[in-house]
Amino acid sequence: MSMLDKVIDTVSDGIIITDCELNIVKFNEKTLKEFNCTENALLGYPLRKVLNDDNYLKQIKNANKLYNANKTLFFKNRRIRCSINASSIVQNGEFKGIIIAFNSLCNINKKCCEMYKAMYNFNDIITIDSRMIKIIDYAKKAAYTDCNILLEGESGTGKEVFAQAIHNYSKRANGPFVAVNCAAIPNELIESELFGYEKGAFTGASQSGHKGKFEIAHGGTLFLDEIGDMPSELQSKLLRAIDTKTITPIGGTREKKIDVRIISATNRILSEEVNKKNFRFDLYYRLNVISIHLISLRYRREDIELLTQYFIEKLNLLTNNEKRASLGYIELLKKHSWPGNIRELKNTVERAYYLCDNDVIDDDIVQNFNLIKMDMKSDKCENIIPLEELEKKNIICAVNYCNGNISKAADMLQIGRATLYRKIKKYCLKI
Repeated sequence: MSMLDKVIDTVSDGIIITDCELNIVKFNEKTLKEFNCTENALLGYPLRKVLNDDNYLKQIKNANKLYNANKTLFFKNRRIRCSINASSIVQNGEFKGIIIAFNSLCNINKKCCEMYKAMYNFNDIITIDSRMIKIIDYAKKAAYTDCNILLEGESGTGKEVFAQAIHNYSKRANGPFVAVNCAAIPNELIESELFGYEKGAFTGASQSGHKGKFEIAHGGTLFLDEIGDMPSELQSKLLRAIDTKTITPIGGTREKKIDVRIISATNRILSEEVNKKNFRFDLYYRLNVISIHLISLRYRREDIELLTQYFIEKLNLLTNNEKRASLGYIELLKKHSWPGNIRELKNTVERAYYLCDNDVIDDDIVQNFNLIKMDMKSDKCENIIPLEELEKKNIICAVNYCNGNISKAADMLQIGRATLYRKIKKYCLKI
């Protein structure tokens, strides 16, 4: 075996080398495995038959190097969809042949799945709240479909945990779970982040191009967090990608087919953003095929003790301690409104855990270190009903009074019929 043979056999991609007549003269073990053939069958085989694309072969000769082209390779009865890097071999100004490195899209998707993996399942959602349990059951039904899902709820309510759980419960569980925070990426970069770009698409672009999150999520789930912050000029491109199931990278001329399920999340009321003309109504309806509204922690106070114990148990495993929370500490936590929801509770419990020198975390730790600002200062505050609860009760009363007639109930509430339907859906009311 020559030095060249040893080198190309160590490469994880399939390697094909041709002579000046474009007949195959060298290849590695990976190529034989992908083509499922013997050396004699492949040696001397025309590259034109393998690629079946004369224009692409001309491009290789003229451009010298081409990167990340999605092609189908043909060998007898086999078809292999793959990503190709190709280069012409030129010596002393004379064309000597072509070298191709390819990786099947199946292998690429497997690598993506390993890199982009959803970690949470529905069992990781800690609750004894009957409404939350119903929401979990509803989310499981939604997971069985391939519909786009919109998760609504305040910051810290666990929208990404739900998104990952839905992915792992769905038929796409073996595919990648790719998350994009639309609020965290600068407006000028978000298009290339989602759709990718071809080499030389703009100043400073990578010479090998860049795959976007849509392409990486192929066969899996794309999670668009903070979708309400997406720039308006990009919303139309996202809408087209959803409608046509294709994307065009920046600087590209060919559309690429995509197979992704979109789960989006927002802490805004997206229907109001539509009314304010901040969000496209047609995109809203594409994303909001199934809507799931997550309940804020202040409306599920019975979960505070359960979550606190869960966080402490995890910290005990991490630190090899056996700390626990006192009843006084739990009651103090229940009096807080938790505007940051579960994320804020976790942070508060963790801080108290590390500041406490005893095995029992009690309410003194909160008072001594001012860990939370109590915002329910008197018993009179307990009589204040949150606006969402008032709205929910009013809707139920109005619909019941009108014997289920939505039009009459909407007139009583002085809102539009469509708005009433949205609010019924938002609060998961069975009317």
